[in-house]
Amino acid sequence: DGIPMNCTLLEIDLRSNGFGNSGAKSLSSALLVNKNLKKMNLGGNKIGDLGAKAFANSLRVNQSVQELYFFGNHMGDEGIRALGDALRVNSTLQRIKLSGNDIGKIGCRELGRSLMINRGLQFLDLWDNRISVEEMGLIEAICRFKGIALEL
Repeated sequence: DGIPMNCTLLEIDLRSNGFGNSGAKSLSSALLVNKNLKKMNLGGNKIGDLGAKAFANSLRVNQSVQELYFFGNHMGDEGIRALGDALRVNSTLQRIKLSGNDIGKIGCRELGRSLMINRGLQFLDLWDNRISVEEMGLIEAICRFKGIALEL
């Protein structure tokens, strides 16, 4: 309840709490109102595709969060597609860690399309996903072209 209106909180580290997609929905709604939060570490919370979609909806509006750590959250192609759509309009997010998820061919391609449009991302971590060499080559080329540091 305190996150939406908190004007001094700049970072929040909630990794490995296991709050799942229902907790993700609650936290993501805070991003619709909070204009000061810069960094969220939500790794290892099993938010899945539904939680990723909730955060994606908030990121379309939020213009303060610069770093999001979503590693190890069981996010698949649908969740990554939603986050990718948000990246098309969000130019504030600079760093996103998506390692240890379940991103495959479809999610990777959608993310690549979004990266071509995005104007703010500086760092992307996709290590330990189900991304083939072919798709990884595509992401590498886009990141090199856009000047985005990539961790594989």
